[in-house]
Parts: sequence; C-alpha cells; structure tokens
Amino acid sequence: MRIQWLRLLLLRCHHTQSQFCISRQSQVNSIRAFTSSFLCSREPQVIPRPFILIRHFSSSSELAEESKSTLDQAVLLTDIFSKPGKSNEEIKIDLDSNNVGITHDLVLSVLENSTTDPDVAKKVFHWVLESESDKLSSKSKDMVCQRAPSIKVFEKFEKDGLRYEVDKLKKLYSCGSAGCKSSNAEEEVCWTVCNIVKQEVWGDDVEKQLRELNVEFSSNLVSEVLESFEVEPNKGLIFFRWIEESGLFKHNEQTFNAMARVLAREDYSEKFWRIVNEMRGAEYEMEKATYIKVLQQFVNSKMIKDAVDLYEFAMIGENKPSVHDCTFLLKKIVVSKELDMNLFSRVVSVFKANGNILTDANLDAVLKSMTSVGRIGECNKILKAMKESGYLPSGYLQNKIAFQLSSGGKTEEALEFMDNMEASGIADDYKAWVSSIEGYCVTS
Repeated sequence: MRIQWLRLLLLRCHHTQSQFCISRQSQVNSIRAFTSSFLCSREPQVIPRPFILIRHFSSSSELAEESKSTLDQAVLLTDIFSKPGKSNEEIKIDLDSNNVGITHDLVLSVLENSTTDPDVAKKVFHWVLESESDKLSSKSKDMVCQRAPSIKVFEKFEKDGLRYEVDKLKKLYSCGSAGCKSSNAEEEVCWTVCNIVKQEVWGDDVEKQLRELNVEFSSNLVSEVLESFEVEPNKGLIFFRWIEESGLFKHNEQTFNAMARVLAREDYSEKFWRIVNEMRGAEYEMEKATYIKVLQQFVNSKMIKDAVDLYEFAMIGENKPSVHDCTFLLKKIVVSKELDMNLFSRVVSVFKANGNILTDANLDAVLKSMTSVGRIGECNKILKAMKESGYLPSGYLQNKIAFQLSSGGKTEEALEFMDNMEASGIADDYKAWVSSIEGYCVTS
C-alpha cells in the first residue's frame, strides 16, 4: 500500500509540472507536507538522505586512490624507472599494476627532487615525452636541461620533424655510455636500414641495397626498424612483408607486436586487424604492453568500436586485460557522441564470459561518467544490459539513481526505473520512492 501511494505522489509531481494554475512553490509545499504526514503515520524508519548518498558515493577503491599523494606516486615512479634493463612496455605494465597515473605535477615532483638520480630523471622525462607528451611543460623541459644539456639538440630534432633521429637520441641518453657500447653496432645497422627505406620509393634498388648490407636480422633489429616507421606505417608494412618473403627473417611474436603497434591508427585500421589476425593464426599472442598502448591510441582517437574489438580479441587470448579495463571501456562508451548499446553489451558479455562478475563499483563509475555528459536519463538502458549479465543494483544504488533521475527532471525515467526494479523483485521497500520524491523537491 505504501509503495502505491508513493507512486501516485510521484505521478502527481510529474503531471502537475506543466500546470501553471498552481505555483511551483505551492506544489512543493503540498508535496512535502503530504510526504511528511504519510511517513509520520508509519513506524519510525531511517530514510537515507539523498545528499548524504551523493556525498559518500565513491567506492572504497576510489577513495584510496584519491588519498594517495603526489609524493607517494613520485616514490613509486622513481622506483619503477630505477630498475635497470626494463623496456618501455615493461615500464607501462609496472605503472598500470601500481596504479600510477602520469600527471604534470607528478613529473615535476620527480624532476625537481634533488635526491632523484639524474639518469632516472632523464629516463622518466624521455619516457613521458614519448608516451604522454601532453603531461610535459616548458618547466619540466627546463628541469631536464639542467641535468642533460644536449636536450637542446633533442628539441631541435623534434622541431624539425626528424622523428627517427629523436628516437635514436632518446635511446642514446637513456641507456648510459656503458650500456650503449654493446648496442652501437645494431643501432648503426638500424639507422642504415631506415635511411635506405625512407629516402627512396620502394623498388628493386631498395631491395638490392638491403640485401647487400649482408646483415643478420634479429628480432630486436627488425622491431627497431619497424617502430621507426611510426609516421610512415605503409613503408613499415612493406618492409615487414618483404623481409620474410626475401627469406632474410621469419617473423615471430615480438615483430608481429611491433608491427601492430605501428599500425594502430584510424587510417590504418584494416591493416592493423589483418596483422593481429595473422599473428593469432600463427599462434602468437598479443603482448600485454601492446594491448595497453593500442587501446590507449584507439581511445584517444575516438575509435571506440576498435577499442571494444581489441578488448574482445585480447580476452580470448592468454594475456587477458585487467578487470579494470571493463569499467574503463564502459565509461568511454557512455560518454561517446552517440550511446552505442551494442558496444556496451559486448563489453559486459565478454567480461562475464571470462568468469568475472559485475558489481556496484562498475555501475558507480559508469553513472558518474553518464552524469558528466548529461546522459543520466539513459541509465535504464545501461541497467537493462547489466541485468542481462546477472547484475542488479543494491538498495543503496537504487536510492541514488532514483534521486538523481528525479532531481534531474527525469520523472518518467524515474518511474520506469522503479517499475523495472519492482519487476526484478528487488524493490521491496519504499526508500527509493521516497528518494525520488525528495529529488523532485530539491530541484523545485
């Protein structure tokens, strides 16, 4: 009986919104008086206040992340880059596993710290420049100049568009003189191969010059050459095909992954998928580091469908994505220009198919993203897709959603939401209905 009365009251709120014969304030006062008298006539109940729900809606994991100071992150970052012999891919994995997010302030914290080893500071700067250059500023570059004067040469190469020369300089500075001696020969060969391929149109003459080098191509060398074609993926792909067809080298997991990273761009999407499918057909796996880099590139380029395809591809391989990637993708989908429920359902389905379970934390994050783009009114679509994978929101979240919908003027959506919860058999008290009515009152 209680719920029926509250439903009628919320319906009254909805149907009287457009009636001008009664002032808005009169409506609100009558609704509040009715709700108060109705609740007082029943046994005492603790009604969760909506503003309290909103204030404390962060999950425990999010609160823990927020409380982690820049100093703590700087210590972790310095420790990760202090370990010798780590590749860029391994560094990315370490950052991800330690939940270290690169920010402008974090980079400055490391560079400005007088106790930071100069070589470590230099490695941090070069890595950030290559992976997340938008996190650098003139101040951070000035800090590195104090540690490495030849950064001026580096900046000139970058300004002149000499991408491969920039990459070479980074490697020379990040490895230290002793370590560089052992790789000088391979670096020189790589430099020569790249110059031959880049300076001429591919043809018999280029192939002849490459053969005459009499080089024994290793996995590292081929990968280095391929990655130098970041701004010319087509030439990289031609070299990739030719070197195996020529019999000089047989591609393996490492070189397939290198080629995939180079092709992960919007205008090369078809070629990227052809390569990764060939890699899977050859029984090679996509490296975790490749997945992380390519996913980020797809998301940054608004290639959300490709990002979902990549997630599905990786989830059926040995190197499965982190459980956090599900939430990450769902958030990106709901803030896209158009809400594609097919993509949303695909992510949820593959997540569940791999033995994972959706939780309130997943919905919490998705709702916040939807709210940020003014799309909370479409949350019933999201809840339907999650319900099909076995998830239903807790009473706590029901109250939160009911309040948000009503306070956002989405009375019809609030009624639909409550009807859906009742149909699912989980709306067994009137608290969410009260939250809906309070939400209406708060905005009036």
